[in-house]
Amino acid sequence: MIKLQKLALFIENKVRIKIMTNVKIKAEENGPLLVEVDRKTTITLCRFGKSCTQPSCDDTHAKIGFKFTAS
Repeated sequence: MIKLQKLALFIENKVRIKIMTNVKIKAEENGPLLVEVDRKTTITLCRFGKSCTQPSCDDTHAKIGFKFTAS
């Protein structure tokens, strides 16, 4: 699990800036990266590059037997 120490800045609509605190990114075993904000999963990101909905996970990893360790 990677714990971000600093505040993460997210630019929304190229104008507004939203400040997120307590952001964590963790890798699921044999699955996607989970981005958590304030202990809630907000997005799952593909980490093997074959998703049809890049950068989001579409569960293609399960269909092809993708294997990778958690962190």
